[in-house]
Amino acid sequence: AGFHEIVLTGVNICNYKCGDLDLIGLLEKMIALEGEFRIRLGSTEPGEILPRLIDLMASSVKICDFLHLPLQAGTDEILKAMGRKYTLTEYKNVIDYARSKMPYIHIGSDLIVGFPGETGELFDQSCKFVESMNFANLHVFPYSPRKGTAAEKLPGRISVDEMVRRVEVTKPLKAACSASFAKSLIGTEQSVLFERTLVNSAYEGWSSNYVKIRARAPKNILKEIYKVKVTAGNEENILSGKLTSK
Repeated sequence: AGFHEIVLTGVNICNYKCGDLDLIGLLEKMIALEGEFRIRLGSTEPGEILPRLIDLMASSVKICDFLHLPLQAGTDEILKAMGRKYTLTEYKNVIDYARSKMPYIHIGSDLIVGFPGETGELFDQSCKFVESMNFANLHVFPYSPRKGTAAEKLPGRISVDEMVRRVEVTKPLKAACSASFAKSLIGTEQSVLFERTLVNSAYEGWSSNYVKIRARAPKNILKEIYKVKVTAGNEENILSGKLTSK
Protein backbone atom coordinates (compact mmCIF):
# COMPACT_ATOMS: atom_id res chain seq x y z
CA ALA A 1 0.00 0.00 0.00
CA GLY A 2 3.04 2.29 -0.10
CA PHE A 3 3.75 2.56 3.63
CA HIS A 4 7.43 2.48 4.58
CA GLU A 5 7.24 2.09 8.35
CA ILE A 6 5.22 -0.44 10.34
CA VAL A 7 4.98 0.01 14.11
CA LEU A 8 4.23 -3.00 16.29
CA THR A 9 2.62 -1.83 19.50
CA GLY A 10 0.72 -3.21 22.50
CA VAL A 11 0.70 -3.43 26.27
CA ASN A 12 3.67 -5.82 26.22
CA ILE A 13 4.60 -6.92 22.73
CA CYS A 14 7.35 -9.21 24.06
CA ASN A 15 4.54 -11.49 25.30
CA TYR A 16 3.02 -11.76 21.80
CA LYS A 17 1.76 -15.27 21.00
CA CYS A 18 -0.33 -16.59 18.12
CA GLY A 19 -0.32 -20.38 18.26
CA ASP A 20 3.34 -21.35 18.19
CA LEU A 21 4.37 -17.96 16.81
CA ASP A 22 6.09 -15.54 19.20
CA LEU A 23 7.37 -12.01 18.54
CA ILE A 24 10.63 -13.28 17.03
CA GLY A 25 8.74 -15.57 14.65
CA LEU A 26 6.39 -12.75 13.66
CA LEU A 27 9.30 -10.43 12.92
CA GLU A 28 11.06 -13.10 10.85
CA LYS A 29 7.93 -13.49 8.71
CA MET A 30 7.67 -9.70 8.29
CA ILE A 31 11.35 -9.36 7.37
CA ALA A 32 10.88 -11.97 4.66
CA LEU A 33 8.25 -9.82 2.90
CA GLU A 34 9.47 -8.03 -0.21
CA GLY A 35 9.59 -4.27 -0.43
CA GLU A 36 11.37 -1.24 0.99
CA PHE A 37 10.02 -0.82 4.50
CA ARG A 38 11.15 -0.89 8.08
CA ILE A 39 9.64 -2.16 11.31
CA ARG A 40 9.66 -0.20 14.56
CA LEU A 41 8.83 -1.80 17.89
CA GLY A 42 6.72 -0.03 20.47
CA SER A 43 7.37 -0.30 24.20
CA THR A 44 8.91 -3.60 25.26
CA GLU A 45 9.41 -5.03 28.75
CA PRO A 46 12.56 -6.54 30.29
CA GLY A 47 12.38 -10.32 29.89
CA GLU A 48 13.89 -13.53 28.54
CA ILE A 49 13.05 -12.82 24.90
CA LEU A 50 15.07 -9.59 24.71
CA PRO A 51 18.53 -11.09 23.91
CA ARG A 52 17.00 -13.01 20.96
CA LEU A 53 15.14 -9.89 19.89
CA ILE A 54 18.33 -7.82 20.02
CA ASP A 55 20.20 -10.43 17.93
CA LEU A 56 17.46 -10.27 15.28
CA MET A 57 17.41 -6.46 15.30
CA ALA A 58 21.18 -6.34 14.83
CA SER A 59 21.04 -8.78 11.89
CA SER A 60 18.27 -7.06 9.90
CA VAL A 61 18.24 -3.60 8.33
CA LYS A 62 14.45 -3.81 8.25
CA ILE A 63 14.10 -3.57 12.04
CA CYS A 64 14.75 -0.11 13.48
CA ASP A 65 17.56 0.10 16.01
CA PHE A 66 15.17 1.39 18.63
CA LEU A 67 14.10 -0.01 21.99
CA HIS A 68 11.81 1.66 24.48
CA LEU A 69 12.49 -0.34 27.61
CA PRO A 70 10.60 0.94 30.68
CA LEU A 71 12.74 1.03 33.83
CA GLN A 72 10.03 2.49 36.14
CA ALA A 73 12.37 2.77 39.16
CA GLY A 74 16.12 3.13 39.58
CA THR A 75 16.50 1.12 42.80
CA ASP A 76 16.01 -2.58 43.47
CA GLU A 77 13.98 -1.75 46.58
CA ILE A 78 11.27 0.08 44.64
CA LEU A 79 11.34 -2.37 41.73
CA LYS A 80 10.60 -5.14 44.22
CA ALA A 81 7.81 -3.11 45.84
CA MET A 82 6.32 -2.53 42.38
CA GLY A 83 6.34 -6.27 41.69
CA ARG A 84 8.76 -5.93 38.78
CA LYS A 85 10.46 -9.16 37.74
CA TYR A 86 13.93 -7.74 37.10
CA THR A 87 16.78 -6.12 39.01
CA LEU A 88 18.87 -3.10 38.04
CA THR A 89 21.76 -5.42 37.16
CA GLU A 90 19.58 -7.50 34.84
CA TYR A 91 18.19 -4.35 33.23
CA LYS A 92 21.66 -2.87 32.70
CA ASN A 93 22.99 -6.14 31.27
CA VAL A 94 20.29 -6.15 28.57
CA ILE A 95 21.08 -2.57 27.55
CA ASP A 96 24.82 -3.24 27.55
CA TYR A 97 24.20 -6.23 25.26
CA ALA A 98 22.05 -4.17 22.90
CA ARG A 99 24.71 -1.47 22.66
CA SER A 100 27.42 -4.07 22.04
CA LYS A 101 25.44 -5.21 18.98
CA MET A 102 24.20 -1.77 17.87
CA PRO A 103 26.39 1.07 19.19
CA TYR A 104 23.95 3.81 18.13
CA ILE A 105 20.72 2.11 19.15
CA HIS A 106 18.09 4.42 20.64
CA ILE A 107 17.29 3.27 24.18
CA GLY A 108 14.29 5.08 25.64
CA SER A 109 12.76 4.51 29.04
CA ASP A 110 10.02 5.39 31.52
CA LEU A 111 10.44 6.41 35.15
CA ILE A 112 7.79 6.63 37.88
CA VAL A 113 8.63 8.97 40.77
CA GLY A 114 6.95 9.03 44.16
CA PHE A 115 6.00 5.36 44.41
CA PRO A 116 4.99 4.52 48.02
CA GLY A 117 8.11 3.96 50.11
CA GLU A 118 10.43 5.91 47.82
CA THR A 119 12.37 7.98 50.32
CA GLY A 120 14.38 11.03 49.33
CA GLU A 121 17.54 8.90 49.45
CA LEU A 122 16.04 6.24 47.18
CA PHE A 123 14.89 8.91 44.74
CA ASP A 124 18.43 10.33 44.59
CA GLN A 125 19.81 6.83 43.96
CA SER A 126 17.23 6.34 41.21
CA CYS A 127 18.28 9.55 39.46
CA LYS A 128 21.94 8.50 39.61
CA PHE A 129 21.16 5.15 38.03
CA VAL A 130 19.09 6.80 35.28
CA GLU A 131 21.94 9.22 34.56
CA SER A 132 24.40 6.33 34.31
CA MET A 133 22.29 4.59 31.66
CA ASN A 134 22.64 7.40 29.07
CA PHE A 135 19.12 6.96 27.73
CA ALA A 136 18.23 8.55 24.39
CA ASN A 137 14.94 9.73 25.84
CA LEU A 138 13.14 9.53 29.16
CA HIS A 139 9.45 9.80 30.08
CA VAL A 140 8.82 10.71 33.72
CA PHE A 141 5.51 10.18 35.50
CA PRO A 142 4.38 10.89 39.07
CA TYR A 143 2.90 7.86 40.81
CA SER A 144 -0.90 7.79 40.88
CA PRO A 145 -2.83 5.17 42.90
CA ARG A 146 -5.34 2.91 41.22
CA LYS A 147 -8.19 1.32 43.12
CA GLY A 148 -7.90 -2.38 43.73
CA THR A 149 -4.13 -2.56 43.25
CA ALA A 150 -1.67 -3.77 45.87
CA ALA A 151 0.22 -0.47 45.62
CA GLU A 152 -2.86 1.45 46.77
CA LYS A 153 -2.49 -0.10 50.23
CA LEU A 154 1.25 0.33 50.62
CA PRO A 155 2.56 2.59 53.42
CA GLY A 156 4.92 5.50 52.81
CA ARG A 157 2.77 7.54 50.44
CA ILE A 158 4.51 10.58 48.98
CA SER A 159 2.77 13.95 49.02
CA VAL A 160 1.64 15.48 45.75
CA ASP A 161 3.89 18.52 46.31
CA GLU A 162 6.91 16.27 46.75
CA MET A 163 6.08 14.27 43.62
CA VAL A 164 5.79 17.50 41.63
CA ARG A 165 9.18 18.56 42.99
CA ARG A 166 10.72 15.25 41.96
CA VAL A 167 9.34 15.50 38.44
CA GLU A 168 10.94 18.96 38.19
CA VAL A 169 14.26 17.57 39.43
CA THR A 170 14.29 15.03 36.60
CA LYS A 171 13.65 17.56 33.82
CA PRO A 172 17.31 18.57 33.34
CA LEU A 173 18.25 14.89 33.38
CA LYS A 174 15.64 14.17 30.72
CA ALA A 175 16.86 17.04 28.54
CA ALA A 176 20.49 15.96 28.90
CA CYS A 177 19.62 12.43 27.74
CA SER A 178 18.13 13.61 24.44
CA ALA A 179 20.86 16.16 23.78
CA SER A 180 23.69 13.73 24.48
CA PHE A 181 22.28 11.03 22.22
CA ALA A 182 21.65 13.43 19.33
CA LYS A 183 25.17 14.85 19.63
CA SER A 184 26.66 11.33 19.61
CA LEU A 185 25.26 10.79 16.10
CA ILE A 186 27.17 13.69 14.50
CA GLY A 187 29.67 12.17 12.09
CA THR A 188 27.73 8.93 11.66
CA GLU A 189 25.61 7.70 8.77
CA GLN A 190 21.93 7.15 9.55
CA SER A 191 18.97 5.69 7.67
CA VAL A 192 16.17 8.27 7.43
CA LEU A 193 12.56 8.01 6.28
CA PHE A 194 11.68 11.50 5.02
CA GLU A 195 8.17 12.53 6.03
CA ARG A 196 8.00 16.32 5.65
CA THR A 197 8.93 18.90 3.02
CA LEU A 198 10.71 22.07 4.20
CA VAL A 199 11.81 25.16 2.28
CA ASN A 200 14.75 25.38 -0.12
CA SER A 201 14.62 21.74 -1.25
CA ALA A 202 15.05 20.46 2.29
CA TYR A 203 13.32 17.44 3.78
CA GLU A 204 12.84 16.20 7.34
CA GLY A 205 12.31 12.70 8.66
CA TRP A 206 13.04 10.23 11.43
CA SER A 207 16.14 8.09 11.54
CA SER A 208 15.95 4.39 12.26
CA ASN A 209 17.14 5.21 15.78
CA TYR A 210 14.41 7.84 16.16
CA VAL A 211 16.05 11.22 15.82
CA LYS A 212 14.78 14.00 13.55
CA ILE A 213 17.16 14.58 10.65
CA ARG A 214 17.06 17.13 7.82
CA ALA A 215 18.78 17.09 4.45
CA ARG A 216 18.59 18.80 1.07
CA ALA A 217 17.89 16.84 -2.10
CA PRO A 218 17.90 17.63 -5.83
CA LYS A 219 14.63 15.72 -6.26
CA ASN A 220 11.53 14.84 -4.24
CA ILE A 221 12.50 12.25 -1.61
CA LEU A 222 9.30 12.42 0.42
CA LYS A 223 8.24 9.00 1.77
CA GLU A 224 11.58 7.48 0.81
CA ILE A 225 14.37 6.01 2.91
CA TYR A 226 17.88 7.39 2.36
CA LYS A 227 21.24 7.20 4.09
CA VAL A 228 22.37 10.53 5.55
CA LYS A 229 25.83 11.52 6.79
CA VAL A 230 25.06 13.62 9.88
CA THR A 231 27.11 16.81 10.04
CA ALA A 232 25.44 19.08 12.62
CA GLY A 233 22.68 19.52 15.17
CA ASN A 234 20.70 22.36 16.71
CA GLU A 235 19.39 23.28 20.17
CA GLU A 236 16.19 21.31 19.53
CA ASN A 237 18.23 18.14 18.96
CA ILE A 238 17.30 18.13 15.27
CA LEU A 239 20.21 16.92 13.17
CA SER A 240 21.16 17.79 9.62
CA GLY A 241 23.39 16.21 7.02
CA LYS A 242 24.00 15.18 3.42
CA LEU A 243 22.37 12.38 1.44
CA THR A 244 24.82 9.58 0.67
CA SER A 245 22.78 6.75 -0.85
CA LYS A 246 19.53 4.83 -0.87
